Amino acid sequence: MKTEGALLAIETTGPVCSAALMTKDGNNLHRASEEGLMHLTSLLPMVDGLLKEADLKPRHLGRIAVSAGPGSFTGIRIGVATARALSQTLNIPIVKVPTLETFVYIMEEKQSPFTVCCPVFDARRDQIYSGAYMLEADGRIMTLVNGGAHAPEDYFEALGRSMTALARLAKNVRLVCRFMGNGLPFFREPIEKFVADADSLGIDTAIDPAVQNARAVLEWALEHGVPEGYEEIEPIYYRKAEAQRRLEEREAAAIQENWTVRPAHENDVYGISVVERLSFGEPWLEESILSDLKLEYSEYIVCESEGHIVGYAGLHRILDEGHITNIAVHPARRMQGVGSAALKELVKRNEAKGISTFTLEVRESDAAATRFYENQGFVSEGVRKDYYPISGGGREDALIMWRRPEKGKL
Repeated sequence: MKTEGALLAIETTGPVCSAALMTKDGNNLHRASEEGLMHLTSLLPMVDGLLKEADLKPRHLGRIAVSAGPGSFTGIRIGVATARALSQTLNIPIVKVPTLETFVYIMEEKQSPFTVCCPVFDARRDQIYSGAYMLEADGRIMTLVNGGAHAPEDYFEALGRSMTALARLAKNVRLVCRFMGNGLPFFREPIEKFVADADSLGIDTAIDPAVQNARAVLEWALEHGVPEGYEEIEPIYYRKAEAQRRLEEREAAAIQENWTVRPAHENDVYGISVVERLSFGEPWLEESILSDLKLEYSEYIVCESEGHIVGYAGLHRILDEGHITNIAVHPARRMQGVGSAALKELVKRNEAKGISTFTLEVRESDAAATRFYENQGFVSEGVRKDYYPISGGGREDALIMWRRPEKGKL
């Protein structure tokens, strides 16, 4: 993101209030309060001190980046309200920064290229604010577990599935799972259990008590920020007010899905590639996915949850038949109906275009996938010899499965 003027970053979601300033010439300044939980009285004097140190006036600011949550409710409100007031007064835009993702920039020492950052905050009500993120070589952030308020057992189960899938990509490179944040003492027991399980899988773990800081907020904003007007900026709370939470729980009991199913667009290619890489030994590259998506006879459906692609299904139309090219679900979201939702929508859309017969191939050894397709109305009708490569050499047969109008409907 290019800035016209200096960029001010504000962090008030954690126990330490901090601010950072990057001037037009690239000079980077930072200040943090020495006392915890003094955000209201510390923040504006801190900002004033940074401007004076840089010999700047408020009018020289071109952007404000604010850590918007999750974290301390009071701290979030102080930071967002201050950023909005400065934005409105100075007529400059704000960059809304998701706090959990900023932790990929907090690790200062050299890390393994396969270091997964797991920020941990106490969300209370027996929940954990967390996610899991890996900074890729090209600067993009891979999401291994969506950020949010999780039941600890659900979070660590999803993290374990994602780390196991990522281990295949890492191959001979050291894979590290790094837990960070001021919530570590509250979740010592599940973290210790995860560490023991990870060690048995050859995954290294590290515990780092580092907390949120404005330098990381500034770096996230520079790499990923989209400027918005002050009136568009709202806090990221995740955990709702008690009355709203109970209402949503009742609604969720009737509606289990928490994703959106829609046609894929070109800007979904990275998200699809993440699911591909975490699902297959020989994944399609982004260039291949993009090229396939652009084909006139190709169609992709994605399942999106909180801005992240959690599953997809692809199809080629060949004459009056639909060939399912691939279906994959993010490891953290498997066994939740994501794959079924994507496949059903893909078939429904193509039935509307006159396609009534669908086919696909599946590895002969993949009993789980075969059962999945059988449950969706597909029947095995043949074999393709030596169709799939096997890791380490050799080939494996593929079952040819068909879903015909008379064989059942999705």
